[in-house]
Amino acid sequence: VHDMFSHESTSGEPVWFLTMELLDGQTLSDKIAGEGPLRIDQALPLIGNVIDAIAAAHELGIVHRDLKPNNVMLVKAGNEPERAVVTDFGLAVKISATEAGDQAAGTPAYMAPEQANGDTVSLATDQYALGLVICKMLTGALPELSRTSAADSRKQLRAWLRMQPRGTIGFHLRGVISRCLRFRPQDRFGEVREILLVMDGSRLNSRARRFALAAGIAAVLAGGIFAAAPYADERVTGAVPLTAETGMAANASISADAKWIAFQSDSSEKGNLDIWIEPASGGERSEEHTSELQSL
Repeated sequence: VHDMFSHESTSGEPVWFLTMELLDGQTLSDKIAGEGPLRIDQALPLIGNVIDAIAAAHELGIVHRDLKPNNVMLVKAGNEPERAVVTDFGLAVKISATEAGDQAAGTPAYMAPEQANGDTVSLATDQYALGLVICKMLTGALPELSRTSAADSRKQLRAWLRMQPRGTIGFHLRGVISRCLRFRPQDRFGEVREILLVMDGSRLNSRARRFALAAGIAAVLAGGIFAAAPYADERVTGAVPLTAETGMAANASISADAKWIAFQSDSSEKGNLDIWIEPASGGERSEEHTSELQSL
């Protein structure tokens, strides 16, 4: 909206007018239908535009409730790069960041579980739709996810992601999709702009540095037993495992208070790495937390 003003009618009542931007372009849905899925390098800036638009609405306490490719216009002016504009706030509802709104509405294929089941919606509801929009952008298809069972939804999403050809989605966006499509709203991103950090790898790079640091801390926790052998034929003796895992385990990280170990393991499902947490002192079975990105 560029401007809003009123004009007095003959009856004395104000008549309100809105001046809005004229969008010359096509919808994201039309582009996908005509040209096929977008490459990652094409999709990233457009996803960023959509996130900026949704974040601006969320800052005002507004949930869009109907985010989908048909409601995203792709506009290009002159030599400027193509940009995405989120439209059609006809089903939007105003709430606060800590409140939720009812009256479920939207497009079924892009509804979050809480929305589809007629429960209260929150700012996190738009994240679910965004995750599906990203799926559609990059693959031309949507995963079929249960809106009634968290366990089924998780398995279905894992299976769908494994089916996608290498390079179609990419590591960072795979993490974004998985987090946005969490069944419970509270398990999604804290706020939509956090997605930008994952997209550009900032959080992952920071996390990788913590993992590297944790490797050194782990040696100290094990009593200095681990040592790097300067020669190939030198043996490491007295090594003590930090976890009881027998399958594939990697990327160990230590909590700030040195009481917990976080690591990836495929003990729950062979070939699929989940993030687990267990006491550094041992004694308790690992607790599975998630299969995708989240802050530790």
